[in-house]
Amino acid sequence: PRASRLVLQPDEAYLWVAYGGDGQESGVTAINPQTMKVVAKIPTGAGYHHIVFTDDSSHAFVSNPQSGTVSVIDVRKLAKVKDVPVGRGPTWIAYSDLAKAAYVANEGDGKIVAIDASEHTVRATMTASPGLGQIRFAPGGRFALVVNPSDNMIYVIDAASNQIVQQGKLDKGPNQIAFTNKTVHIRHKGS
Repeated sequence: PRASRLVLQPDEAYLWVAYGGDGQESGVTAINPQTMKVVAKIPTGAGYHHIVFTDDSSHAFVSNPQSGTVSVIDVRKLAKVKDVPVGRGPTWIAYSDLAKAAYVANEGDGKIVAIDASEHTVRATMTASPGLGQIRFAPGGRFALVVNPSDNMIYVIDAASNQIVQQGKLDKGPNQIAFTNKTVHIRHKGS
């Protein structure tokens, strides 16, 4: 019920579908893209999910905004390994292969949390402002940008130090980030 987000894992072995939210059964479904058959349905925490994968497709990280957690899924076993508590309203999530960590932006409390990909524990917490939106890594995986459409802020995260190294003000609700090899493009929902 309520299928919402589709993500093909890096090795293209499974297509993942997030489902549920708003107090309903919630989780992710893995589909074999060759046969289009469901191979697993994995319950996670509650909320509208975002999904990222390690570069080798061994683990998936699923944000659970209503539960305040990120579910770590072992893709080889198609089973949830752990729910990592990360704060209020974890929404967008990005993975850095360079840092070997998943970074989640908490809309509710403004925290950016780094989750170690092998230990499945919180490696670092950075404080920004509530209302955080999309987080994306630039090519190379060292620097991430996080936008906040609520207060028009943008933050630059350095995955080498797990710190916010720059921040600045933008106009009219920055809410989407896209990279080319040399530039970043930010969409503003108010314009």
